[in-house]
Amino acid sequence: MKFLEADTVDNLLKVLQTNSPHLIVLDLNMPGMSGLDYLKMAATNPKLKSIPVLVLSGHSKPAVVREALALGAKNYMVKPFVAKTILQKIRKIFLDLESLTFRFGEKSRPKVTARVSGEFLRLGVDALQIESGVRFKADSVFELHSSVLTQFDLNCLAVQLLNHIIENTDDGRYRQLGKLKGLKKETKDSIRTTLRQWRRK
Repeated sequence: MKFLEADTVDNLLKVLQTNSPHLIVLDLNMPGMSGLDYLKMAATNPKLKSIPVLVLSGHSKPAVVREALALGAKNYMVKPFVAKTILQKIRKIFLDLESLTFRFGEKSRPKVTARVSGEFLRLGVDALQIESGVRFKADSVFELHSSVLTQFDLNCLAVQLLNHIIENTDDGRYRQLGKLKGLKKETKDSIRTTLRQWRRK
């Protein structure tokens, strides 16, 4: 378990630039911006809002407690406190978060569709080479969309990636060779004719 400390909200924001803690224990009284100021900021920032906050403060007025909770704090504790109590509060926060998650079994995981941006490097009648920021698993099949395909009266292509000619370029992108699937003869002839015309230009 790792603990990080910040004595001001400004320092807390610097810590959060390079760290993603599971929980923030927040005092309301700090030099400069207050803990309430941080909660107001976090309420409009998706990254900050995703980190649960436990307020630990000497303020016991109901109005202050209500404001902190309304701004997104998961729980509120008034100083002085007992160590056992704060551990119970932290445990409850994580149990509440866990209750909002569901783990799919291996045989019941629903499929998802992801969009990846990339570029054509080469196009042939039976294969193509693409460059993108993702290294696809060999033999995986995906649906390729590009404005180039409209010249062959195609909306998309089914591509099966091969397990060779995989390169990692200097900027961290990958070049992979894929095999075109399910093309009719007339479509292949159209691609072949267009490629010949492009080469002559």
